[in-house]
Amino acid sequence: MNHLHGKAATLFLVSLMSAASLGVGAGAASAADATPNALAAESAASPALSTALAAVSSAAKSPLSPLAADVRAQLGSNSKVIEADGGVPVEISVSPGRLQNAAQSLRKLGLGDLELVADGPLPSIRTTATAQQLAAIAAVSGVRRVAPANWGQSTDVGAVDSQGDAVVKGPEARATTEAQPVSANGAGVYVGVISDSFNRKTVQVDDPDNPGKKKTVSGLEAAQGSGDLPATVNILNEGPANGTDEGQAMAQIIYDEAPGITQMAFSSTSNGGKAAAINRLRNAGVKVIADDIYSITDPVYQDGASAIAAKNAISAGVVYVASAGNRGGNSAFETAPAFVADPNKPEKDPAHPVNPELEDFGNGVTTKKIATVPDGGSAYYDLQWKEAWGAAQSDLGLRLVNAKGVPLATTSVSDDNNVTSGIPQEGAGYANNTGRPVDVYAQITHKRGTPVPALLRLRSNKDFVAGFGNAITVNAGVSSVSGVIAAAASDWSTPTVPESFSSRGPVTHYFDQDGAALANPEVINKPDVMAPDGVATTVSGFSAFYGTSAAAPATAGAIALALTAYPTATPAQIKTWITSGNATTPADAGYAASRVGSGLIQADLLVGLARAQAAADAEAAQAAAEQ
Repeated sequence: MNHLHGKAATLFLVSLMSAASLGVGAGAASAADATPNALAAESAASPALSTALAAVSSAAKSPLSPLAADVRAQLGSNSKVIEADGGVPVEISVSPGRLQNAAQSLRKLGLGDLELVADGPLPSIRTTATAQQLAAIAAVSGVRRVAPANWGQSTDVGAVDSQGDAVVKGPEARATTEAQPVSANGAGVYVGVISDSFNRKTVQVDDPDNPGKKKTVSGLEAAQGSGDLPATVNILNEGPANGTDEGQAMAQIIYDEAPGITQMAFSSTSNGGKAAAINRLRNAGVKVIADDIYSITDPVYQDGASAIAAKNAISAGVVYVASAGNRGGNSAFETAPAFVADPNKPEKDPAHPVNPELEDFGNGVTTKKIATVPDGGSAYYDLQWKEAWGAAQSDLGLRLVNAKGVPLATTSVSDDNNVTSGIPQEGAGYANNTGRPVDVYAQITHKRGTPVPALLRLRSNKDFVAGFGNAITVNAGVSSVSGVIAAAASDWSTPTVPESFSSRGPVTHYFDQDGAALANPEVINKPDVMAPDGVATTVSGFSAFYGTSAAAPATAGAIALALTAYPTATPAQIKTWITSGNATTPADAGYAASRVGSGLIQADLLVGLARAQAAADAEAAQAAAEQ
């Protein structure tokens, strides 16, 4: 971990932690006073820096400035752009063929713990930098873009024995008979989990050495002691100190369904990102992965690095289950853009316009209300458009503004140099510290002289205003991979009715993983299946575990049972059995496959298919031996 250094850095950290101690305003109140000149100068000097990191870099040089106040209020540890200790997790996109050279240059700058990802159209490096190092990183030869690594990343959680076990018919699947004397209980199946953290919390338990008294133990020790987790849990990469231990809650759901499991593994996406987490579990030898980490910045029109890592894991024999998403049907907007002149910026020479154009959202509206953020709330918005990752020629921008078109904060504007980076993406967030609800309006800009893309998509980690969302909301990245099983959610008490927040499909890709245009768009049916949420775990905060984050492990537990019955089943076989409808029960009438996939997972049916295939294989092998 690198740390901030020097007097300016110390002041910058202090300003991040306490506005009152410096007498500096915060949030939207400072936006009117914050000059964009310093940010513009930083962006011009370091074009590879994303707008957000240009703001961080500039603020570190002037920690008492209005810009630093905005950075503190908008990009502090709650946003995941800047960590509590002042470190800045970054994803560094690099030109093809320059990965190793760039890594060598970064080490010379004093950066350590580099996680290199070679897959995808643009190789990347993840590390944690200081604010003072950002400009130097952007200047390294071969670096195309330096962006926040964790901004917009979340789990798919919604607001003991899991009730979901009975709903998916786990007891029936595990039952033994005279014909089937061996229980399909998960024995022999090594399961991995990806989430925010696993063993950061402590709990009070009875102290057997001091009757009537309690002692403090780790959450993992307590769960193993109560029989809610197996004796062996390998934590390959723990999450942040303030993690919620959602990974442990997921693991408990799996173990409730598959109590024959003897070992599990966990990796967070800290220290290297999601692709690294997937590779850790794959290299550890797991047979099933349950994943609930979602990054809104993953490419939407093609597979990115984490999706490629998931595909590689599947090719290696890992059955991969991911949360489909909790973004309902109103968190994504897609359109064929129509850009018009900015009505509030008259051109000096109308025959030679220079000001950026604005998207016409309809009827001449160029400043569109998209959300209301409550006091103390925050939202992140990701803009992408239909160009290959690494080969963008269009240059767009995203502004979060008020009704008059004034930015809500200096940092609520994203205007990266997309032509330089080749990355068709902008992202901006807003944290409301005003003491009142704030309406968020969007402006999408287009730099004159660059092409107009055929499609653009604006997405949020929160709902848009009613009627604005019109596009699919299934998580981009891993959940959108054709070979991954993406799980929608239904409340365990009404298991054939999907949760209203469960994301919708299908997904459409226009480019292959290397950025080559597909002759025909690939339509990928998502979600694949539905599983229960609202179930109980012993983890504090997850006594009633809602969201597709709970549905993913419920699906993974059923799969573990099937792999006990038929250990050589391939990921493709497992997915085919599930998506065919032969291992599910239908959702209630009126709910399309774009919301529920093939229906509610039924472990007994899945185990029955696995046993039938195992018997067929044995019969075929016997017949071959007798010839």
